[in-house]
Amino acid sequence: MTLTDPDSSEALCQEILASAERERDDIVQCAMSDAENLLNTANAGADTVRQKRIDEAQAEGERLKDITLAAASVEARRLRLERIEALLEQIREDVRKNLPGLRGDRSYRDIVVDLAAAAIKGMTGDDFIVRLPEEDRSILGDDMVRLIASKTGCPEENIKISYEPMAPGDGPVIHDSDGARIWDNRLSARLDRLWPQFRRLIAEKMFPDAKEGS
Repeated sequence: MTLTDPDSSEALCQEILASAERERDDIVQCAMSDAENLLNTANAGADTVRQKRIDEAQAEGERLKDITLAAASVEARRLRLERIEALLEQIREDVRKNLPGLRGDRSYRDIVVDLAAAAIKGMTGDDFIVRLPEEDRSILGDDMVRLIASKTGCPEENIKISYEPMAPGDGPVIHDSDGARIWDNRLSARLDRLWPQFRRLIAEKMFPDAKEGS
């Protein structure tokens, strides 16, 4: 068949058109496949990013929850310690208010003698003045010097009793003859000095699970 043959020319033209059509379909199919792959990749990437954001948000939520719980625990412990401290302070004030009531105790004179003797034995010097509440004179009696001297080994002539306007039922204040050294051994003063120790013992008994600083 020659190129000038009309039938031959038409067949060649048809073959070229068919080949072009097939090539076009292949190109379109490849393009669609590539586009689908790109879309799937993009969707997968978006899902990964989205999941990452969700995971980060959940982790942050857990962290904030832990912080909130920790803060709440600290605040609850602080409030409990404040209540315990307030209760201990109330106990201290109740004890202080009850001190004058010791005047009615049969052993009150012995208590005062022991307080005065303990102070004198802890001081230097030879002569001592024991100051006592004026209102306690009738309760303590006239032999306080003798009783105190017998407890200290100090000569009676070196001990003087001075009744003064002081809070009744609160015990003695002792000083040397020239007033250079003073030992306040009143019950209220002893309570203040010994309160840290008393407070710790009371707290350990009443609140064994509450430890400060822990």
